[in-house]
Amino acid sequence: LAAGAPADFVTLSAQHPSLAARHGAALADGWIFAAGRGAIDGVWRRGRRLVTQGWHHDRAMVEARYRAALARLV
Repeated sequence: LAAGAPADFVTLSAQHPSLAARHGAALADGWIFAAGRGAIDGVWRRGRRLVTQGWHHDRAMVEARYRAALARLV
């Protein structure tokens, strides 16, 4: 990270059972091999938080656009 540079990062929920009592590489293992998306608490893109408590801020709009696109295809 550098001052003024864009920041993209993910935060994990310390409360997720697959991450309990894990540190360092074991924490990453618990996330990747056991917890998956369920452990993701937040996502930042270019310094802007897009996901909070596992939910994308634009979820309703994205779902509506997805449903409309699917309706056109089917």
